[in-house]
Amino acid sequence: MNAIGELLFDEDSEVWQEWEYSEMDMDTMESRRDFPEGFKFSCCGGDGEAKGCKLGDHIARKKP
Repeated sequence: MNAIGELLFDEDSEVWQEWEYSEMDMDTMESRRDFPEGFKFSCCGGDGEAKGCKLGDHIARKKP
């Protein structure tokens, strides 16, 4: 299965409020690793700590 969303820079995240540099300085692999809450997935809006949505076979849930 492949991830269907992209991890995008979230300029509205609180983590960047005290940041003194430009967006280019924030959107780096190091920032994605160190500040995952400053990024969000395009598919579901989950932050960088989420695993992201996956595209694959549908698996029905059993009713309780």
